[in-house]
Amino acid sequence: SDELIEKLNKVKNYIDSYLEEMDIEEFSFQEGISIREISGSEIDISKTEPTKLSELHETVFKTEKPGHFYAHSEGKTMINKAKIIVYKFEE
Repeated sequence: SDELIEKLNKVKNYIDSYLEEMDIEEFSFQEGISIREISGSEIDISKTEPTKLSELHETVFKTEKPGHFYAHSEGKTMINKAKIIVYKFEE
């Protein structure tokens, strides 16, 4: 129902705000970025999406679930990887 959706969105906003206060950031990847440009420590490939376009092979189809990292003075510490779906060329 709309009421349940509204309540869940409020809970999500509260959690996001709390994580932000703790310097925990969410990240995702745009469609079309080559997975070769992304560090393996930032992604889990959950599945592939077939494509007939060879130029899309091994690029991001979409981020299925965003990842999170802790930002600190010495850099960042990965909390969880982003789960992505990747294009796979099939003739």
